[in-house]
Amino acid sequence: MDIPDFQKLMHPFLEVIKDGRVYSTEQIVEMLRVHFQLTMEDMKIKVPNGTQSLFRNRIDWAANHLHQAGLVANLLKGYYQITEAGEQELAQEKAKAMNTAYLRKIEQFRVWENLFEETTKALPKSTPSIEIEIQNETPEVIIGKATLILYQSLKFELLSHIRSKPISFFEYFIVELLRKIGYKGIDSSNFDVIGKQEKEGIEGIMYHDELGIEKIYMQAKKWQMEVTSKDIRNFIGALSLKGTNKGVFITTSTFSPEAKAEAEQNRSHKVILIDSDRLMQLAIMHNVGIQTKQIVEIKGLDENF
Repeated sequence: MDIPDFQKLMHPFLEVIKDGRVYSTEQIVEMLRVHFQLTMEDMKIKVPNGTQSLFRNRIDWAANHLHQAGLVANLLKGYYQITEAGEQELAQEKAKAMNTAYLRKIEQFRVWENLFEETTKALPKSTPSIEIEIQNETPEVIIGKATLILYQSLKFELLSHIRSKPISFFEYFIVELLRKIGYKGIDSSNFDVIGKQEKEGIEGIMYHDELGIEKIYMQAKKWQMEVTSKDIRNFIGALSLKGTNKGVFITTSTFSPEAKAEAEQNRSHKVILIDSDRLMQLAIMHNVGIQTKQIVEIKGLDENF
């Protein structure tokens, strides 16, 4: 099922701790998991572009809102207890529809929210969808989604740039990427331009070790057409001629299902296939052809200070 947003967690959060005892966040997470009948697979869903559980992230944000409204007390880091004000609100029937609009009737919450909204004033007035997103989602999720959008956009821009450049640029890009990944013995003399009219790509030998003992054959194709099983068979045939049974086939396009099966089913040769999407991931990971424009540092309160 869909993970409930943090506003839908507010009333159930108060319900599971209404007996006045102190509960850890882990206990609350488990009680709310049972309440919403979430599976273990649901619990594995992460915040976009992050490592924290999405459900846990939304519980933390619901707890923060309830704390700012004075309905729960955060006694120690990660431990909560319902307050007298929280018990009073919970006793009201309309509290079942508790959300941020409901909490705004509490002065303590309004003061905090006014401070929080100062950080969103830079948003254009013509972005109602963004405003709705901010109201209904946690900041970590919003940042995660924005990061994913920027990441996908960068992959598209980098691939388009590579495809528009001559083979000499593509050769330089591939050599730099392989060097950054950690392959040894890589320089321009190890690679030859292949294909007609210098439009196809490069091929060459690289090594796992400094001494050049373990040899790997590589082909990189600057193609837009899909790589077929015949292309992979030809590549595997070339491995023996190059004196190795290990190879890396790189393309700026994609591999057909038959091509992937051809590589996977050949037990005598170890063939790694890198399509355009994986190629862009590696380039971004190793900062080849890109640069960092801005670093966003997210800080939080040190409860142990």
